[in-house]
Amino acid sequence: MSAKAGRQRRQRAALAVAVSMMCTFQPAWGNLCNGLVTDKLNHPLSVSGVSKPAVGQVFVDPQFGTRIRRVTDAAAIGKTYVKTMYSTQPAWNVDESLLLLLSTGYRHVLYDGRTYEFIRDISGEISPSDGEQVLWDNDDPQVIYYANRVDRRFYKYNLVTRVRTMLRDFNGSPASCTQDLTMGSDPMFGSWTGGKTGLTCGTRNWVYDFRNDIVHTVVNQQTQDNNPQTAYIVAPSGNKVFLSYMNSQAQVRNLEGQLLRTIPNLVPHEHASLGKYANGHDAFFGVQFSTYEGSVVGADLDTGEVRVHVGPANGWPYPPSGTHLSALATRNPGWVVVSSVGQRQNGLLGQRVLENELYLANVDTGVVCRIGHHRSAAGQGSNGYFAEPHPVLSPSGTRIAFSSDWFDTGGAETYVVELSAYDRIFFGGFQ
Repeated sequence: MSAKAGRQRRQRAALAVAVSMMCTFQPAWGNLCNGLVTDKLNHPLSVSGVSKPAVGQVFVDPQFGTRIRRVTDAAAIGKTYVKTMYSTQPAWNVDESLLLLLSTGYRHVLYDGRTYEFIRDISGEISPSDGEQVLWDNDDPQVIYYANRVDRRFYKYNLVTRVRTMLRDFNGSPASCTQDLTMGSDPMFGSWTGGKTGLTCGTRNWVYDFRNDIVHTVVNQQTQDNNPQTAYIVAPSGNKVFLSYMNSQAQVRNLEGQLLRTIPNLVPHEHASLGKYANGHDAFFGVQFSTYEGSVVGADLDTGEVRVHVGPANGWPYPPSGTHLSALATRNPGWVVVSSVGQRQNGLLGQRVLENELYLANVDTGVVCRIGHHRSAAGQGSNGYFAEPHPVLSPSGTRIAFSSDWFDTGGAETYVVELSAYDRIFFGGFQ
C-alpha cells in the first residue's frame, strides 16, 4: 500500500470514528447565558498584554470571563485564513461530530467537531456554486448537499465513503435552467427537518425538496431590486419561504410561490438568519436600522408580528455597524448569537457597549448576555471580509464558532466559544 493510500485509509477511519460519536440530544439545555455578563455597562476592550492564543489554547476574555478556544492553524495547512462559511449556514453537522469551515480560495476544510483536529481539505471532492452554499443533512451526520453552478445539477455527498450522488439535473424540465444554478446571492440554511432549499437560475426561482426529489413550482420573476439572484429562503418548518422582493418588500410565500403576507417596514436584505420561536413559529431575525431599530429584530413569519429583542426600545444601543446574526440552534430554538463591529474610538475597537462583541439573545425569555470581544479588525484590517466574525451557533446552541484576525495580526482563524452547557452535556467538554 502506498503512503498516500495508507494516509487516506487512516483519515477515513478517523472520520468514521468522529461521526460515530453521536450524542443523545437532551430536550433542553437550560439557560445558555448562565454565568455570562448580562448587564448593559461599558466593558471597554484593552489590547495590552493580550496575545493571540496558540492553536488548541483556551483564552479567557478578561472583560467577560468567557472561555474561547482557537481551533485552527491556517498556516499549518498552507492557508491565510480558515473561517466559518457564514452566519446563515451551519458549521457543525447534526450531532456536532464534524466541523466544516472555509479556507483561502473558497476551499472547504473538514475538522473533528469535538477535538477540532484537522481531517482534510475536501475542496477537490465537491464543487458547490459558492463557498457558502453547502448544506449539512438534518439527520445523517456524514452527508452534505450542494448545487453546481456550471453543470446545473444538485448533489449529495457522503464525507466518509466519499460517494457523490447526483440527485437532480436542472438543465431539463421543469426548471430548464440555462444560466448559473445557485442558492441565491444571500443563501440561508433551509428546512430543519427533511431537506428543502431555494434555488435560482436567472429570473427563475423554486423550492427543491432534495430528500424526496420534488421540484415545487418554478416561478419566473425578478426578486430583490436589481438582483435577480435572490432565491426563496425556506423557513425552518419547511412549509413556507421568505423572500426579499422588489422595492425591498419582505414577503412570505408558500412553497409554490404564492404570496401569504407582506411584512410592512421590515427591511429584508439586512444581515439576518431564519429561526424559530418557542411556539414553533418560523421567524426572521435580523438587524434593522430604520423603522425597527435593533441588533436583533424578530419578524414572526406566521403572523407578521415584528418585535425588537435587542435595541434602543429595550435599553440597548442603536445597532453597531457590521452586525451579523445566527439563529441556527436547530435542536434548541429561540437562541440567536450576534457579532458586531462598530467604529474605532481613538484608534481602538470595542470601546462601547456591543462594539467588537459577541452576544447571545433568547428571543422568548428576553435574556441577553454578552459573551466577549471577538478581537477582529473585521473589515477594517488587511484581511477584509475574511476576518469578519460571522458567528454560527452549533445545533445544540452550546457552542459558537466565529472568525477573527486578532487585531489584524496575521491571517484569520476560527475560534469556538464553549458555553457552560457544553461542558455539562457533551462528555464534560475538553480541557
